Amino acid sequence: MNAVSGAEVDRLMGEYEQLYELDAAGRADGAVRDAIRYQARIELGLKAFLEEGGFSAFTTTFEDLHGLKQLPGLAVQRLMAQGYRFGARATGRPPRSSG
Repeated sequence: MNAVSGAEVDRLMGEYEQLYELDAAGRADGAVRDAIRYQARIELGLKAFLEEGGFSAFTTTFEDLHGLKQLPGLAVQRLMAQGYRFGARATGRPPRSSG
């Protein structure tokens, strides 16, 4: 994610603005727009990682974001729409058996 340029984020933000209805806070400079820009950065970074590794699926955990400031919600949804498979994990622990 750190290698993603501001220009790349700007380009993807333009795409977001064409595809989604952003409210006034999302269109104006400030915390909401910064959060959306961060999602764009996550999307670009994740996609680069997946492409470079030849991966077709990925997962995240809600328990430990490993330095991310927010959950990668928009990024995950958009990558799934592009055909990447996704499996979420609520915790880092294995699921309990039901029996």
